[in-house]
This record gives sequence, structure tokens and C-alpha cells, in this order.
Amino acid sequence: MKLEGYPLTGKSVFLSASKPARDLGQYRPLSVEIDEAVVSLSRAVFSAGGQLVFGAHPSISPLVASVATEYGRMPDRLRVSIYQSEAYRGHVPLATLDFERLGFAKIIWTPSVGGERFDPAVAGRPQCTESLRLMRTRMLQETSPIAMVAIGGMQGVEEEARMFVSLCHGNVYALQTTGGAAATLSSSIPEKTRIRVLDRFLPAQPEPLESGFLAPYPYLMQRMVQEISAHP
Repeated sequence: MKLEGYPLTGKSVFLSASKPARDLGQYRPLSVEIDEAVVSLSRAVFSAGGQLVFGAHPSISPLVASVATEYGRMPDRLRVSIYQSEAYRGHVPLATLDFERLGFAKIIWTPSVGGERFDPAVAGRPQCTESLRLMRTRMLQETSPIAMVAIGGMQGVEEEARMFVSLCHGNVYALQTTGGAAATLSSSIPEKTRIRVLDRFLPAQPEPLESGFLAPYPYLMQRMVQEISAHP
């Protein structure tokens, strides 16, 4: 499969996404919207010859990797790079490991810091914070993504947005209709000129979080790919 002429050939897009497990105040669980947005982003980036990079998440990693199988292998690199800290060794979904074995994704492991180890029995507070900080720094420095897309998420999406604007040159595209941290990034990140609200491409602004409005995510993602291709 030759990729010459594809607008994102040789380029990476950073995906920051997760699903809040429950309603946590400002982090509202909008599972359907998050799934639709992640799948649409994956197809838009892969069809343009690009690569997605992100930190492993049990509900996001298998979803992206499964979409990658629809597009076959690239001749010079993988379509999906998933970073994970050794602090989470043993907690990667089997589906993600299977996609790596099939050659559609690669998991890049980064060291645990200070003996940190994830405990699934602990809920309601951050874990492995220093190990995650190292993983995110390595991920952004090693892949040099030209843009970040924020979908749903909680504190981790906010932290990754702050790190992206500090370490990378592109813009952060936030999908407010997916709720969670993505809905408030434009007001919570000091570098507001670097935050682009993807929903602005819609002809009208409904009240998606209250009405159950499902945005045309394939259209929004294609518009974003056009924009970052023209102004990398």
C-alpha cells in the first residue's frame, strides 16, 4: 500500500480520551458520544495516511486498534502507537495485546517511577502520577504529534493538554459534545489560543450535553484533518 500524496503521511496525531466511569460532577459520562468520536477520528487519520498515538486506556485502546485493522498495514510504520507505564503491567486488555501481536499496533512501555504500581481496587484518587508523567513526556517527545484531539476524559486529559501545549507546536482540538474534560478545556487551559473547539465546525451550536444531540463526528474529524494538513 503506497501512501505518497496522503496529507498525513509520516505524521502523528495525539489522541487524549477516556470514559468517566460515572457522573463525577463536571466529568459527565457520555459513552456513546466518546465511542463515535474515537472511531471517527481513527478513520479520518488512518484514511489520510497518519498515525495515532496515545496513552493506553482500557476502553479506548482496543477501539482504536480495531479500526486500524480496516486499513491494513503501512509500509514503513504502524498506524497505532500505544504508550503504557510499567506501573500498569498486567492491566492492558487482551484485545489490545492481540492487535499488537497481529501487527496493527505497538505498545511502548516506559519505566515505573519510585516503585509505583497500579491497584485496581483503589478508586476515587489518582494513582501512579509520577510514572504517568514520565510516560506522557516520553510519548510527546518521541512522536512529535502535529495536533492533539481531546475526547471526553477527566483530569488525565487536562494534564495531557497542558503537557502538549508545553512540549509540542500544534493545536489542541477539543470536542465539547463528548463531555468530560474536553467540554471545558477552552476555559481551563491558560494557553487558550492553542485550544480549538472542534464543534465550531457545526452550522449551529445546540445544547448537546442536555439534549442528547449526537454530533456528526465523521464530518468534524474530516474538517480537522483538512485543517492540520493545510497548517501543520
